[in-house]
This record gives sequence, C-alpha cells and structure tokens, in this order.
Amino acid sequence: MTPFDLILRLIYFFIVSSMFQIGLNLGVKEILDPFRKPGVLVNSLLLNLFAIPLAGVGLAILLGLDGVALFGFLIMACSPGASYGPKIIEFAGGDVGHSIGVMFLLCMIAIISAPLTVFLLVPGTGSIDIWPVIQTLAVIQVIPLFFGMFLKAKRPHLAERASGPVFWISNISALVVVVLAFGLKFFSESESSLAGIIGIRGILAIVLLVFISLAAGYYLGGSAEGTKKSMAVSTSIRNAGVAFLIGVGSFEDGKGVLSVIILYIFFQTLITGLLAGWWGWKNFKENGMAETGISS
Repeated sequence: MTPFDLILRLIYFFIVSSMFQIGLNLGVKEILDPFRKPGVLVNSLLLNLFAIPLAGVGLAILLGLDGVALFGFLIMACSPGASYGPKIIEFAGGDVGHSIGVMFLLCMIAIISAPLTVFLLVPGTGSIDIWPVIQTLAVIQVIPLFFGMFLKAKRPHLAERASGPVFWISNISALVVVVLAFGLKFFSESESSLAGIIGIRGILAIVLLVFISLAAGYYLGGSAEGTKKSMAVSTSIRNAGVAFLIGVGSFEDGKGVLSVIILYIFFQTLITGLLAGWWGWKNFKENGMAETGISS
C-alpha cells in the first residue's frame, strides 16, 4: 500500500466516522428545527449551494488563481456541511439545534450538489465522470448517518456515551490525513513552503471567502442572535470530507489539491474559532455581569 492509498482510506474512515457521529446526535426534533424558520433555511441553502461557490469563482478570477490552488480552493467553496460546525457554534453561544439540522440537510444535499457544482464551475473538469464520486459519497455518508440515528432512537444512552469518543476518533483520523498529506507533498517535491503550495494569492482568496461567508451568513441569519451566529459559522466552514474525496478522486495532482484543501481547513477553523471564542467570551462577560447585577 502506497502512502497515497493510506491517505485515501483514512479519508473514507474520516467521512464514515464523522457522519456516524452526526447521526448519534440527530433526532426528529433536530431535523425539523430549521424548518421552523423557513426564511433562514432558504437563505442558508441559497448561500451554501449557490452564493459561496459563485463568490469563490469570482475571487479565483479576480486573484488569478490557477493549477492546484484553483482546484483545491473551488472544491472547498463547492462543498457545504462541515461536521464540526455545531461544536464551534456551541462554543460561540449560537443556536446548536438549528445548526445540527442545517448540517444534516447540507450533508445530504452535498452528495449530489458538491460534485455537480465542481463539474460545472471548476475549469478542466468537463471530462471527469462525477457519478462514481456521487455513488461513493452516498454510500459512505448515508449508511453511517442513518445507523447513528437508528442507534440514537433505539439506544439513546448508548448513543450519548458513544458520541464523544467517535467525535475525537473522527478528528484524529482527519489530523492524520493532514500530517500524511503535508508530509507526502513536502518530501516528494522541493517546493514545500505555503507559498509554494498555493501562493499568497491563494491564501488571500481563502481568507477573503471565509470572511465573506461569515458576514453573509450573519446578515441573512434572521433576527435572533443565536441563529445569526449559527448561520455565520455553518456558512463559512466547508465540508472537508466531501472535498477530500472529490480532490483525490478527480484530479491528477491529488497530493497538491489535498494540500490546498488542508490549508483551507486550517484558515477556516482558525478564523471561525477565534470569532467563536470572542463571541463566547462576550456572552460569558455579559452573563457574569447580569448575574452579579453589574451593568456596563
């Protein structure tokens, strides 16, 4: 087995385990929660499925991205529904129930929408057969997701106990993918700096798209502060598992595309994590003042 084969298998494991973990926390209430705010739900779907990919194309043209930088950047822009979004939203004091329901919908839609959007928007993908990618995503996302939901419905206490360990197992597997992909890229090619992988313009495109997504999600997130935070975060963090699978299965330089995707994950997590930390600190400060009767 080559290192690249190992990375591909770990990507499959990451997707399966992350979807299983989502299912362990999903019930009918969580699935239906976004439908109680139909306007916000429609905004979320329009942003994630259309606006963010098109904004990514606009930034790519504006900044002159090409090669693996272009492919990796646009694959992430086209891949909605990150599994770790609710954790960040919880830390930020957002509407976790709403975020879980939206994530479920986006993960299901992304099975078809992400490969199709990449096929339509990314240059040079006209000859790629997207159906094997869609079929693979359907199998490795739907089965573990619904198995987790079944376990939650039939054995809720077991599902609750298993959710934490499965979450960490999934994220550790993703970390291993990151380390192996960077190691494979660095040791196989002489150009191993960040600028060498994606270029300064590529990094700028990632940062700008994350901030655009945050602002658009917050602005279109309705009137409730918790829902606005949920929308901002869930719109700005893209689906790493789906992007990994499309990247390695559809492009000749899979190692280069993987490196770009990993850089995108790093920046989206850093930016949203810092913002969530600020929101969480602000909530803690306000709640502490309210409890002690201190007013600003």
